[in-house]
Amino acid sequence: MATILTMNLPSDDEADSDYSFSEHSSGDEREVKKTKRQLKRELQLEKERQELKNKVDALFGDMLQESDQAYRHKQTVKSTDFLLQFHKKDHSSSGPKNKDIRELENFVSLSSSSIFEEQQTLDICEFKEQCRNTPDAEKLELIHQAVRDAEKVEPSIIAKTYKFAGKTYTVKEHVDKSSKKYKQFAKKQSMAVGGSLSFIDDMVHELDSAPKISAIKKSEADWNQYKDEHKIDTLHQDHRFLKEQDFLHRASWKEHDNYLHVRRQ
Repeated sequence: MATILTMNLPSDDEADSDYSFSEHSSGDEREVKKTKRQLKRELQLEKERQELKNKVDALFGDMLQESDQAYRHKQTVKSTDFLLQFHKKDHSSSGPKNKDIRELENFVSLSSSSIFEEQQTLDICEFKEQCRNTPDAEKLELIHQAVRDAEKVEPSIIAKTYKFAGKTYTVKEHVDKSSKKYKQFAKKQSMAVGGSLSFIDDMVHELDSAPKISAIKKSEADWNQYKDEHKIDTLHQDHRFLKEQDFLHRASWKEHDNYLHVRRQ
């Protein structure tokens, strides 16, 4: 039987060493876990930074593309232009191209006929005017002229017959030639026989009874006729009255809409 004298007990130093070893091992595990977490977090941050960089690069590329399209100098000379070819083909000098007039004269002499006689003097300004492309300017002038002519077109007058309160009224209206109302009126006029058989048109017109018109439509027709006689629409257009009234109407309606929106809340 073992007694306290015969038992083999560890010394205090050995117990302390075992305790310190276990303490160090647990501390190392915590450090490893902490290092893994930091590494994982750094990898995640690096991934997010790379994604953000890709987005910024894509956005910057789109901005450069839009800026290039918006501010790119419009080409006014065709690729086959004589002077443009001259600037492209001259590689004799290391400095700025075509800085000497002799280079231009040499290029012109190479492009000129050696058989047929031509004038020996060269007017640079006249030569440039002949070489530059002018069809675009001519087309623009034709377009501007067509737009000006279209703006000068005066409205046409059409007459319609109505019945109101047992009486027949003829209402004249000023309509634009491009409007649907004028096209319908012109189509109806084109169906008329005319000439020596115009009496047939009169008979058809008498057989077709004039349509009746309500009091509201009659008042509107009278007001339109009054405006045409006194050229009120022209005065309004000259003084920008209609646009100002339209703006005030929209502003009032917007204010009313905001008021209703506040009340609903």
